[in-house]
Amino acid sequence: MGTPCRAGLILSEISLILCPKKGNWLADGFLALPYAKEVAEAGLVDAGLARAGALVSIIGVREKPARIDERRFAYGVLRVSFDDIPVPEWVAADGSRWFGPYEEQVRDVLAFGRHVRAAGCDHVAVHCLHGRSRSPAVAVAMMADALGPGREAEAVSRLMTRSARPGVPSDPDSVRRILCNPGVIRLADGIMGRGGALERAVAAGVPLYAAWAGFWQAQCLVP
Repeated sequence: MGTPCRAGLILSEISLILCPKKGNWLADGFLALPYAKEVAEAGLVDAGLARAGALVSIIGVREKPARIDERRFAYGVLRVSFDDIPVPEWVAADGSRWFGPYEEQVRDVLAFGRHVRAAGCDHVAVHCLHGRSRSPAVAVAMMADALGPGREAEAVSRLMTRSARPGVPSDPDSVRRILCNPGVIRLADGIMGRGGALERAVAAGVPLYAAWAGFWQAQCLVP
């Protein structure tokens, strides 16, 4: 990244770029967190048109990487690869292997956020495949880190209060479809030393989180 760090600056913007496949839950674009200055249509990362100072690009282990023109992100791009499961590794009944977030990856995400904030970046974009689980979890963890201890509920509220760009139809159900990957939330909570506060805030503020975590518990995959 190469930009000198300057302490004391706070993150003023994190947006979620939703890059859904055709026919998925939100096909007309991405919504942004209240920090965001603008939102835009889906596929901006692939099209090279996303506007942000820095980008966290999350893909699955077997997913095709996003086509990113890294020159567009002055403060850098962090590429992270993990599947949407809450544990480091899982072998499915069909023998396929899935790899969830590792502690080192979540540490890298938080460290990246701190670095670009200190360097003066005020707009960090986060994307995954569908924008429902991995990227919201990473975004809320980065916001909780930026806001500081005791403001976890505020970070979740900012995640769940999103608006579409003028002229782009919004999906009234989009916010209610957010899940948040339980593994990312648990790891981030521990890394930041929040004593479960982030997990509790997400459970209280994200309607589908408890069901999503319960689904994985039913599969015996408890974060």
